[in-house]
Amino acid sequence: MVSANRWLAMLVVLLVLAVALGAALSWRTHGDRADAATRQERYGEVLAAAEAEVTAFVNMRYDRPSESVDRVAEGATGAFRDHYVRSAITAAYPRLGDSEIFFYAGDDDIDRVPAADVDIATLWVTAFAVAKHRATPRKFYLVQDYEPMFYPAGTQFALAEESYRLGLYALCNTDNLAKVYRDEYGGRSWSFTPAVDPTVFSPEGRPERRPGDPVTVFVYARPGHWRNCWELAAPALELLKRRLGNGVRIVTAGSWALESAEARDMIVR
Repeated sequence: MVSANRWLAMLVVLLVLAVALGAALSWRTHGDRADAATRQERYGEVLAAAEAEVTAFVNMRYDRPSESVDRVAEGATGAFRDHYVRSAITAAYPRLGDSEIFFYAGDDDIDRVPAADVDIATLWVTAFAVAKHRATPRKFYLVQDYEPMFYPAGTQFALAEESYRLGLYALCNTDNLAKVYRDEYGGRSWSFTPAVDPTVFSPEGRPERRPGDPVTVFVYARPGHWRNCWELAAPALELLKRRLGNGVRIVTAGSWALESAEARDMIVR
């Protein structure tokens, strides 16, 4: 009887151990599946990001270079991002090719930006970051245009205008901008005159217009920018072309606006 009870107890213990082992294996399998699902999800996100980056890189548009560059830069990470941005800087400013590059991601990172001799803001949104950067004693603002007018009256107009009141020393494109910065916003400014490369932009060698040749009308057209008044310019160009036909040649520069075959016949880009 004692022997039978002993065997029964051992059997119960073995059953308990088997159940515990099964539960442990089941829990581990479930955990492995969860980990695998997490890894699969992350892998999918990585693939999606890589696909978007390759698509942006392959589909660079010559007619929209700034948008294309920005799209690639937004998705770039690690060494590729550094190489991509560095190559763009080197193309424009060869002597800065070996300079240190720090990617500023927002206000939380502003104190991590290394100290420098000079900070230069180049767009109104960067002026606020320059004003907050405490590690640099001298701060400048390259004012290339009256940027509030990039937008209709509203929040962005007000913020762009406010950037002129941050106390940054302005380096202004033309005397008129420097005067506006000083007189209307109380800032200090210096101006420069934009240079023109005569080997590219020159009337020399231009053919003379012959009697009967169409009149050329040049239009700076940027439909995505409110202040360029494309809503007025487009119907005016259509009316002009309908009235004069082959007597007028319309040339535009800026960005694509009309994609139709009719538009391509009317406007030479």
